[in-house]
Amino acid sequence: MLSGEEVKKLRWKQWLIMNVGIAVLLIGMEFYFRQGLSPRMMLFIIVLLLLTLACIQFYQWKTGKAVGLKTTRSIQKYEREKLGEKQWNRQMKIGFITLFVLSVLFMIFGFAFDFSSLINNYESSPFNFVGAAVGVIIGFLLRIRKIDRSNKEDLQTFSRDMAIRSREGQRFSWC
Repeated sequence: MLSGEEVKKLRWKQWLIMNVGIAVLLIGMEFYFRQGLSPRMMLFIIVLLLLTLACIQFYQWKTGKAVGLKTTRSIQKYEREKLGEKQWNRQMKIGFITLFVLSVLFMIFGFAFDFSSLINNYESSPFNFVGAAVGVIIGFLLRIRKIDRSNKEDLQTFSRDMAIRSREGQRFSWC
């Protein structure tokens, strides 16, 4: 098991990697839309990314092998030890199912929605994607706080609690 200082250092790196990833994604999307390219094609690119992530999640779930950068592999190993095998498997399963369902829903949305009015009405604003980024960061911080500050007994219902919080967040975002 990692020491408290090692965990803090790895969490900081993980947070930095996630924020850089979000920034690259948002800048890429902004650039894509400024070029006047098809939102439908962007949606299909996102579907491919989600399916790729779902495949990685499925591989990790079935083989138990961590995938990614050295930092993320170390964090995954730490979380697996901290959560225990049962909760870790549940987390992997929930992650895979969520990513797969999202990719299917986005695919359906891509075929069913008329994007022609969206292209003509697109205005660049720094607030276009900020809400989503803030939501991801807050969810990430709450998750790591729960894992890092709890013992194994407290984490027995972790998967269920995270699913409930996710549903509450979805309800809040729809309001």
